[in-house]
Amino acid sequence: ARGSQRDRDRERAQARTGAKGKQKDDGLTPEQRRERLEMQRRCRRRPQRKRHRVQEGIMQLEAKNRQ
Repeated sequence: ARGSQRDRDRERAQARTGAKGKQKDDGLTPEQRRERLEMQRRCRRRPQRKRHRVQEGIMQLEAKNRQ
């Protein structure tokens, strides 16, 4: 009785979450996954660097204007 209840609960949970399941198999090798993650990290860092440079430039301009 307990085994069948577990099976039913698993089926219900699967239906609620949809067909997500484990998506580890994306067709990539571990090396390709590492490269993809590194590229995503780089893309996230680029706007931060640009913002930082702009802020530094503003600070330098303000310092020059004060003198």
